[in-house]
Formats: sequence, C-alpha cells, structure tokens
Amino acid sequence: MIRGALIERHADGARADTSDEFRWRSFEPSRLEGLSDAVFGFAITLLVVSLEVPRNFSELEDRMRGFLAFAISFAMLVTIWYAQFKYFRRYALHDTTSVVLNITLLFVVLFYVYPLKFLFGLLVNLYSGHTLGITLPDGAQALGVRQIGGEVEPVIRGDQWPRLMQVYALGYMAIYALFMLMTLHAYRLRDRLELTVLEAFDTRSEASEHAVLFGVGLISLLLATIADVSEHRTYAFYAGMLFPLIGPIMWAHGTFWGRRRRTLRAAITAERDAGAVPVAPVAIPTVAPVATPASTPVAMPESHPAPDPVR
Repeated sequence: MIRGALIERHADGARADTSDEFRWRSFEPSRLEGLSDAVFGFAITLLVVSLEVPRNFSELEDRMRGFLAFAISFAMLVTIWYAQFKYFRRYALHDTTSVVLNITLLFVVLFYVYPLKFLFGLLVNLYSGHTLGITLPDGAQALGVRQIGGEVEPVIRGDQWPRLMQVYALGYMAIYALFMLMTLHAYRLRDRLELTVLEAFDTRSEASEHAVLFGVGLISLLLATIADVSEHRTYAFYAGMLFPLIGPIMWAHGTFWGRRRRTLRAAITAERDAGAVPVAPVAIPTVAPVATPASTPVAMPESHPAPDPVR
C-alpha cells in the first residue's frame, strides 16, 4: 500500500516530463520488488519486542522501553527500503547485475537486523538508567540490565564492545556498498536509460552519498578493530560516536552537491531559453512602385517649309 501511494503521487509529475525532477521509469511493482517487500516485512517482524500482552504495569514499562529501540531500528529499515524503492522507480533495471545486487542486499538486511536491534536496545537501556556495571565470576567487567524482579542480567562484557561495533559496522558498510554499486551500475547504463543531464548528475550525487556512508562504516570498523586488537576500549567508543555525525556529514554533502546542481540547472535553463526563441531574420517590407500617370505626348507644330528668300 505504501509503495502504491508513492507511485500514484509521482505519476502526474512523471507525465509532465519536467526537466527538474527525476522521471520515474516504472510504475508497476515487479516480482523482485514483491520479494523485497516480503523480506523487509519479515525483518521488521524480527524487531518486534514481544507479541504477548503485558500482564501488569511493570511489564508494560519494560515493553515501552523496548519500543523506543524498536522505533529507531524501524526508521533505519524504512530508510533502506525507500532507497531501494527509489532505485527501481527511477531506473527500472531488472538485469542480472541488478537482481544479484538486490538479492545480496536483502540477505544483508536480514543479517543486519540482529545487531541493529541489540545495539539500540542496549543503548536505550544504558541512557535510561536501566544498566549497571557488574563483575562476573571470572573477574571480567560487564554491563547488566536490570530486570523486572530486580535482578541484573549480564548483557555484554567489556571486551565484547569492540566486536559488537565491528559486526554493526560491517553490516552498515555492506548495505551502502551494495547501494553504491547499484547506483554506479545505473550510471554506467545512462545512455540506454536515456537519462537527462540533471538525472545523470543526480545519479552521481546519490552514488557519492552512498560512498560517504560506506566510508563512515569503514572508519568505524577500523576504530573498532584497533580497540579489539590493542585492548584500548576508548576506540570502540569513538567507533560508535561516528554514526551520530552522519547528520552533519550528510548536510555538508547535500550543500556541496546542491550548489553544483543549481549551477548546472541554471546553465541548462539558460541554454534552453536561448534555443527556444530563435532569432528570426527581419523581413524587409517591399514598397510597391508608385504609379505615375502616363506621359502625354506633346504635339509638335507642323513644320512648314521656310519661304524663299526675297530675291
């Protein structure tokens, strides 16, 4: 239903064939998109905290705390789904390369949902004051979550934080690496797709955006690996703090590419306006010759012979 509503909203704009908007080349969901919707729906189902109705208010509070982590994870999955939806609407590619990349993306999403749910659930408990630092029987430091009955359940050891960030960063990198490859594949086929100049520019901009997000995940993975190898846990903290910086990074990226797009659009508009109004040669009016009255012949007097001179 969401997919159908988005298609209907963009249908009129696509028929108008405006030069400023990205034309949609597909309006009917394919079987591949149907499979994608089913996979994303299953992934969202895996995020649900519990299907059991709370029996008391304490259980309700515990479930509500879990729903905050669910909302964050749900928003991230919807962002991924919309990027994939937009790809098929804009390019309508169902060749072998697009199918393989999309199937791989669906596989990664199903893998990514577990570290996504675990990490944000842990962070919500941490910042809501429901976690405690505990010492395990082997002397290792760990983080525990307080349960309804008051007991503390160990959730993650101190030396496991770097590995958690490694798993999360790997999933994040894989998703945006696949989006980057899909977008670059569409750009490579820009002539066959008959992309306009602005559409080709937007495709490059989107590939650049995916590359930046991939780079954020790569740096996070490197920091988490350093923390795991060197046992300096501070690097794991830095690896996690990179992701809140995505907002400012994307703002800077959008500002840079948006300025270039406005310049390109202005140049295209000026060129189109100059070509749409050709300078026609000025027609010089012809002046009809003024009719003059016919010349009246002048009667010459009759010539008489000259008289003979008087002798």
